[in-house]
Amino acid sequence: MDDLEKILQHTSLFKNIELQEITNLLKKIYFKKKDFKEDSLVLLQGDPCDSLYIILAGNAYGEMIDYTGKVAKIEEFYPPYVLASALLFAEDNALPVSVISRSDLKTLIIPKDEIIKLFLLNRTFLNDLSDKFVFLSKKLKFLAFKTLKEKIANYLYSLPKNNQEEIIIPNTLEELANYFSVERPSLSRVLLQLENEKVIKRENKKVVILDKKRLFN
Repeated sequence: MDDLEKILQHTSLFKNIELQEITNLLKKIYFKKKDFKEDSLVLLQGDPCDSLYIILAGNAYGEMIDYTGKVAKIEEFYPPYVLASALLFAEDNALPVSVISRSDLKTLIIPKDEIIKLFLLNRTFLNDLSDKFVFLSKKLKFLAFKTLKEKIANYLYSLPKNNQEEIIIPNTLEELANYFSVERPSLSRVLLQLENEKVIKRENKKVVILDKKRLFN
């Protein structure tokens, strides 16, 4: 059990709890472990979120299908990661994305009623839910941008930058295209247009914002 407790201590849910306390808490709730093979469906978009899933080993990704049938990869999940904790107590708790294993996956599953027990036993767990709601708010704000240029501008300003407005992009063009739910040529075309208009300057993964006003207009 020690290895499990050490993994859990590195999750957002258990990060401020001592190992011995995690041991005590696990003895007081019901949970189960479940393994998934590579390319398996872990959670299905639209299903109710009635249990908390924690990725212990392996990695997975979120995938959203819109009304036209277009598939967009939303986010990568690496261990240890707590899935969909903000949805667990929402009135509308339908999963907005499907979760698919990218490799063999090990998960820990805690039913909703058992999470309530954890809240009663240790109020620290409420902090994780608050953090998740902040993240979802930022995600919804991003999705509200309709044009690709607006999405690029919002994405660039979400990254750390120095006083010279220099940004290092951590993603490849392919990953960004999936994140923006567009084809890679469309993304390249808009970036090239911004360069030609001297709104930004690109050098490999480094981007310098030359004209913030025109970037957002």
